[in-house]
Amino acid sequence: MAGLLTPFLDDHGYWISVVVVGMVPVLWAIIAYRVAMMESVVAWVNSRDFANSVLSALTLPFSLFFAFMISDIWSGDVRLSKTMQEEVQTLGNGVDLAAMCGVPCDGLHVAITDYARAIVTLEWREGWTGLDPQAAAGLDTINRRLREVEADPATPATLRGPLVQVYMQLRKLRSDRYFAVNSDLAPHRWIMVLLLGVLSQTGLAALHTGRRGALIVGLALFTIAFVATMSYTMVLIWPSVDASLLPSEELARILR
Repeated sequence: MAGLLTPFLDDHGYWISVVVVGMVPVLWAIIAYRVAMMESVVAWVNSRDFANSVLSALTLPFSLFFAFMISDIWSGDVRLSKTMQEEVQTLGNGVDLAAMCGVPCDGLHVAITDYARAIVTLEWREGWTGLDPQAAAGLDTINRRLREVEADPATPATLRGPLVQVYMQLRKLRSDRYFAVNSDLAPHRWIMVLLLGVLSQTGLAALHTGRRGALIVGLALFTIAFVATMSYTMVLIWPSVDASLLPSEELARILR
């Protein structure tokens, strides 16, 4: 979905897209009401021919599809949170190992701290969807400092392997975070949701053709629920992480 909203995101008009998508059910509800109240349609369509099971056959796939989509979005947020927690832990391990190494790893210690500061300020903000060049440069600096540490005979042999593992893990976690934010294995699912919702509105209108009161109440309630759920789901897809889930004390220790 992030890819479909790129023009809006670039122009800082994310909420415009929410309003535009939310207007689709409202406009279709108005159209369905006007058609269902037309004399020619009332004369042709007998609402008694439509059982409630017909409407259930439409709304059930709509509800299930929505439920699975929201579950998938929540799973992505959990995956993003876990990845960021692992990044904090890995950064902490790197800082501790560099401190244990002593003078040969002073440059590496600074590089890890600078990289931590870069990803916190540039890549952990809400709505992050890309890779920042400054953070990438920070990883390259860690790589260069690590080579210097490995070439220094004063570096303890027992710390060489763990320091390399810290670097490899940081690079992997950054890629995992990018995937967690940007992956969308079903980019057309929103079209399916809109289609199923519109079909449900159509079935609801057919069920109450010519009955103004029941038609207004039924369409209004379903449309309000449709719009509210769609808008809420679109807000959920905006990548965010609860700051309380991150080990703030550990992060403050790394950045000081």
